[in-house]
Amino acid sequence: MKKIIIIFIIITFLLSLSNTGISQEEDELPIKNELPDREQSHGILNSNGTYFVLNNSTYLDIILESSDPIKLTFKSVPEMVTMRIEPILGSTSTQITLHGLVPLTTYHKYEDDYHNLTVFTADANGDYTYLQDLTRQHFVFIMPGSGSKFTTSSTMSTDVKYIVDDATGGDCTSIGNWDSSTKTCTLTTDFSGTIQIDSDGITLDGDGHTLSGYGMGSGVHVYDNKDYTIKNFEIEYFANGILCCGFSDRGNNLITDNIIKNNLENGILISDSNCIETLITYNDILENGENGIRTLFMYGNISIICNNISDNSEDGIFSSDNREDYIITDNIICSNTNGIAAIYSFYYTIKDNIISKNKKFGITSYSFMGNNLTNNIIRDNNCGISLCGQDYLPGSNNRIIDNSICGNYYGISMGEFGIDNFIYYNNLNNDHNAIEHSDTGSNQWDDGSIGNHWSDYDETCEGCIDTDNNGICDSVYNIPGGSSVDNYPIVHWIYKWTGKNTDGGTSITTIELQDAIHHWLEDIKVGDHLMSPADLQEIITMWLSG
Repeated sequence: MKKIIIIFIIITFLLSLSNTGISQEEDELPIKNELPDREQSHGILNSNGTYFVLNNSTYLDIILESSDPIKLTFKSVPEMVTMRIEPILGSTSTQITLHGLVPLTTYHKYEDDYHNLTVFTADANGDYTYLQDLTRQHFVFIMPGSGSKFTTSSTMSTDVKYIVDDATGGDCTSIGNWDSSTKTCTLTTDFSGTIQIDSDGITLDGDGHTLSGYGMGSGVHVYDNKDYTIKNFEIEYFANGILCCGFSDRGNNLITDNIIKNNLENGILISDSNCIETLITYNDILENGENGIRTLFMYGNISIICNNISDNSEDGIFSSDNREDYIITDNIICSNTNGIAAIYSFYYTIKDNIISKNKKFGITSYSFMGNNLTNNIIRDNNCGISLCGQDYLPGSNNRIIDNSICGNYYGISMGEFGIDNFIYYNNLNNDHNAIEHSDTGSNQWDDGSIGNHWSDYDETCEGCIDTDNNGICDSVYNIPGGSSVDNYPIVHWIYKWTGKNTDGGTSITTIELQDAIHHWLEDIKVGDHLMSPADLQEIITMWLSG
C-alpha cells in the first residue's frame, strides 16, 4: 500500500513539473542511408584564370572568357547569373565574353547595385561581350528582361525603392514613414519589389509588412553601406531575400526579426564584409531554394548568427571562406539537406544549436580548421558531423566537445584528411557512432582523463568494466575504420548509482535516490549525460523494487 501511495505521489509530482515545461522529447527513428559523399557540390565555381566553365548550374550553363586573369566566383541560378570579379595581376580592365545565354534575349546587367544598369541583348549564338572595370572588386548580377518584373529600364523606378539619408528618406515616403532624426524608414504597406539601402546608418523597419518578388533580384539590397538595420519584414519570392555585399570597411550591421521564405536561392546572403560586427538574429528562414543563410568572404572582427530558425532549404547555414571571430549559436536548424555546411572556414565557434532531421549532414565541413563545436544537440540526421579536407588544407585542429550526437545513422565521420582533431566528452548514441577514413591515428578522442560516451560500449556486457567505479571503462574504445582509440570511454550514466562499488551495488538506496533527484533538479550532468524525467523514473522504479 505504501508503495502505491509513493508511486502516486511521485507520478503526480513529475506530471506537475512536466506541465511547467520539463518534458521528454519523443524518440524518433534515425535516417538510415549510406554515408554520403564527403565532398559536396553547391553549383558554384570559384577559381582563378581566364577561361571558366560552369556546367552544373540550376539555370544556364555558362562559359566565361576574360582577356586578363581574374579571380572569379561564378554562379547561375534560376533567373540570375552572378559574378564576383577580382583583379589578379594589376590590370585596370578586362574584356569579358559570356557564352551560353539564351540567343536574342534581352538581359539586365547590374554592377554592384541597382543604380548601375546596362541593358543588352545576347547575339544569335547566345554570346555577350563587355569591358569590365578591374580597379576594384565588383559584384555583377544579370537577369532576363523579358519577365513580368524587369521589362525595360524605364520601369525600374517603380520596382526599386532607394532609401537615402535626406529629407524624405529618398523613396521612403512612397512606401512608408521617414524619421530623419533616427534615419528610419518604416513601411506602411506591402511592396512588390526591391528596397535598396543607399546611405550609412539606415534602419529599415518592415513593421510586419511583406516584400514580394518574382523570383529575381533581392528583396533588400545593400552595397558598400554600413551601420544598417533590417527588421520586421516578411520577405518572399526573390532570388535572394536579403543581399548585403561590398568591399569597404563597414560598421555594426543588424538583421533581425524577419520571416524570410520561399526565395529561390538564399534567404540571407552576406558577402565581402569587413564589418566590426554583423549580427543575424531572431529570423525565421524557411523553405529557401539553396541556403537559409549564406555568408562568404567575411573578414570582420565579429560575425554572429544566433537564435534563428532555418529549415527546409538545401543548407540551413552555408559558410565559405570566412575567418576571424565567427559565431553560430542558439539556432534551430532542421529538415534541410545539410544543417550547417562550412567550406574553407577557420576559427569558428558553433555552440548550443539544435541541428536535427537534416537529410544528409548535421554539420559538414571541408578544409575546416581551428574551430570549436560545443554543446550542440545533433540528432536524427543521416550523419551528425563530417570533417574532411585536402592534403594541403586538411580538416584539422578542431575541437568537438560536449555535444549530444544521437539518433543519426553515423555520429561522427572523419574523412581521409580529417586529422589532428580533438573529440571528447560527447554523448554518442547512433547506429554507427564513429568512423575514420584515415589510418593515421592522429585524431585524439579523449583529453587525457575523460573520453566520450559510446552507446555501444558503456555496459559490462559490451566489454565496459569499471572496477574502481570512477565512471571510466577500464579498457579503451577502438574507433572503427582507423587506428585511433578513446583511452577513457565513459560508462553508462546509471552506473553512478548501480556500479560494483556503489552504496547499494546494483540496487538503489534511499541516499542514492536522493542524490539522483538532486542531479535531476539541478541539471547536474552524470558524466556526459543530463538526466530526464524518464531517467529519474527509472531510478525510482529500481529503488521501489529494491
